[in-house]
Amino acid sequence: MPESSLILSEPEWLEAVERFRRRHLHFYYFGGAHKFNNNHYKALRLKSTALKQHLCFNSSAPWQGNNVPLRVFLIEATLK
Repeated sequence: MPESSLILSEPEWLEAVERFRRRHLHFYYFGGAHKFNNNHYKALRLKSTALKQHLCFNSSAPWQGNNVPLRVFLIEATLK
């Protein structure tokens, strides 16, 4: 791979740094919940919690022209 293809543009770099920051925050939150509030941690780990989060997150996607993920989670929710 040429060296120039390994260099990110400034917007790409900022997006990568923000994604990295959010992932770390997510893992620290889960770790803190596990250590200090095990009941909350167990609730976060429930499959139904993740499904609700996915529904909320993907509910804005149809306005951006992509409603496939929302449809998938709506179907999954109706099957439960």
